[in-house]
Amino acid sequence: MPIRNQPFKPGDYYHVINRHFREKRIIITFQDTLKLEQILWDRCKKYNTILKAYAIMDTHFHLLIELNTNSNIPKLMMSLQRSYSQYFNHKYHRKGQLFTHNYFAKRATTLSYIKTIRQYISDNPTKKVHRQMIDNMLSVNL
Repeated sequence: MPIRNQPFKPGDYYHVINRHFREKRIIITFQDTLKLEQILWDRCKKYNTILKAYAIMDTHFHLLIELNTNSNIPKLMMSLQRSYSQYFNHKYHRKGQLFTHNYFAKRATTLSYIKTIRQYISDNPTKKVHRQMIDNMLSVNL
């Protein structure tokens, strides 16, 4: 995955999305959802990133994250995608990439936009979805 030149700053919030590179399923069973969640939480901790909300759909996922000092979105995403791809490829006897190379990461610059992202994740129209909203969203300081 290419490393971006986009500056990521501590205290900023980002809406991050990635999907299967051919828009196929990245989640087949509930066990896959649990594995992706486990890797996600582990990588957020490792890369000093606060996960505020997320939704995992069959073909893609949405994250709302807050950066701390030393947070590193490119490394977090590379590690998350690599680890889950290895799990998925081994489990389903396949080879090759699973995710698109370029994930989407948009900085949320206002409290209104952060609330909109959070609501979008909560109300995502996909029927098969697993989402988690973190309770401390009201303590957002911009």
